[in-house]
Amino acid sequence: MSVYNAPCNIVGIGSCLGSLKITNEALAANLKTTPGFIEARTGIKARYRCDPEKENLYVLMAAAMEKAVHAADDISFEYIDGIFAACNPTGKFLLPDTPTVVASLVGIDNFYSGHGGTGCCGGFFALQYACNQLSLDTEENKTSVYAVVIGDETSAMITPGSLDEMLFSDGAVCVLVTNNTDLEPYYMVKKIDRKTTYEGSKALMLHRGADTYLHHDGRQVYKFAINIYPTILELTGKSRINPSTYFIPHQANVRIIHKLKEKSGLPNVYEDGVRNYGNTSPASVFMGLEDLTRRNLITTGQEILLAGFGEGLSVAVAELTSGRLVETRGKPFEEVLFGSPEIAERYMKEFNRIWEHQRSLQELQN
Repeated sequence: MSVYNAPCNIVGIGSCLGSLKITNEALAANLKTTPGFIEARTGIKARYRCDPEKENLYVLMAAAMEKAVHAADDISFEYIDGIFAACNPTGKFLLPDTPTVVASLVGIDNFYSGHGGTGCCGGFFALQYACNQLSLDTEENKTSVYAVVIGDETSAMITPGSLDEMLFSDGAVCVLVTNNTDLEPYYMVKKIDRKTTYEGSKALMLHRGADTYLHHDGRQVYKFAINIYPTILELTGKSRINPSTYFIPHQANVRIIHKLKEKSGLPNVYEDGVRNYGNTSPASVFMGLEDLTRRNLITTGQEILLAGFGEGLSVAVAELTSGRLVETRGKPFEEVLFGSPEIAERYMKEFNRIWEHQRSLQELQN
């Protein structure tokens, strides 16, 4: 458990989705079903995938990071002291790691970094690492700003024609955290906790097979997810959640979210993310936070409970208190989530330069 008495404040947040919109109508033909069945089963109206010619996971993360920087006051890339990343193995690189590739795209060097996976709970791990580091920095009277970048390009490993095509989107989100009390925060991080259990074969209900595609036991995931509310309460250390709390669970599918809403009894339970742009894996909870922030649906001083869950039998929570309101009220998510084509093109050119350089080095070694 990490309880933060030293400042761990979110001062910027930004999101980015893949630019290819996949509607239920387009998907139904490939899956030999109907658009109505897809929406009834998942709640999803559309999902978004990377156009391989225009973007990839690293480009989405860099674009989200740029948006977070623009959303923050008095912060630029040069003030970022480190990058903590969370993603599953959906990017091209094993080495260099994800933070290093993203840093190279946005022009940051000499930075502190950390990288983790842990499925759909990965964002909580990355945020915890960053906030723990801020606590250490505070003890040393050091002021820092860290970028937490979270996302996946899940379309890179979905089996064509599988039911997983209904669920997953490619997306990334970035939150900027700092212990600098001169910067007015959107949110104060109060507590993060997580729990992972191993129950034999159940922990292997999602894996990447020898064919490199995702293998997903949806029924087992569903059974696990609809029964996690007692674990969420355990991790908060409370017997009940304040009814005014805004609850943002992992945007897996609406049936799971509705079960959690029923068990929690909370009136404010977020589900717009999965409906509007599908399951973005570890990014989904934090993209939900960005969505509510941008639409001014969170009030000053309100408590927010984030909850993640996923394969590996992990559950994680983060408790936040809201600070200032944003100035982007009323903007539709399409206007904010998709960066300008010029931004994507700039980052994609830089990524291709790095990728070609890596290939050239490998050819020389061979």
